[in-house]
Amino acid sequence: MNTGRDDCTGASVVATYSPKLQFGIDGQHMSPSTFPAEVVRRREGKALRCVIVLASCRDAALSKQTFKALKPYGVTRISWQPDRTLFPDPTMKMPECKQ
Repeated sequence: MNTGRDDCTGASVVATYSPKLQFGIDGQHMSPSTFPAEVVRRREGKALRCVIVLASCRDAALSKQTFKALKPYGVTRISWQPDRTLFPDPTMKMPECKQ
């Protein structure tokens, strides 16, 4: 998986994730199975390289599964970042999601 920072400079979709609400884009919540289709729909034909997910916790399996679903559409990176409304301290690491 490419972790190059430069991929997020072009068109990107910013989403949120929490185990309770699952994925969200612009306040609309969706399951992990419908999330990739929604991302693709929102790019509206533009090249989309990067998806930024502001998350309450890190889910490695979900991250892999989502990346695999989006890779055929040209997404080269999914950047899981701590949701700063939940983690205002930039030094704090995002916890793993409880299974």
